[in-house]
Amino acid sequence: FSHLPLLESHDAERIGPEAKQLADAIYAKKKMYYNMRVKTLKRDATNACTRAQELLGEACRPLRSRLEATARGLKDLQEALADAALFFRHARRRSRLRRSGLRRSRLGRSRLRRSG
Repeated sequence: FSHLPLLESHDAERIGPEAKQLADAIYAKKKMYYNMRVKTLKRDATNACTRAQELLGEACRPLRSRLEATARGLKDLQEALADAALFFRHARRRSRLRRSGLRRSRLGRSRLRRSG
């Protein structure tokens, strides 16, 4: 009745001002009740989502720490491999230089012996 203020009769019965006031009061109460229900449901949904996020964070925390440890270990291993590769490259160069130096010295000695 509150949406139809000019309505005078319903189902062949007259509607008095008391009935209109009662209908308006009932409508206001129901509107308030359902608005409160909506707010309660939204709050409950927000709380449930927040709790789910917390549980997910707790479940992922050990996995995240393991992943970080594995990434650190991988980085350390890559650095060690790079250092080893660099060491062996230099060692190979040193050994080539030594071999070439030994050959030169052997040739030089043999020449000295032959000439001597």
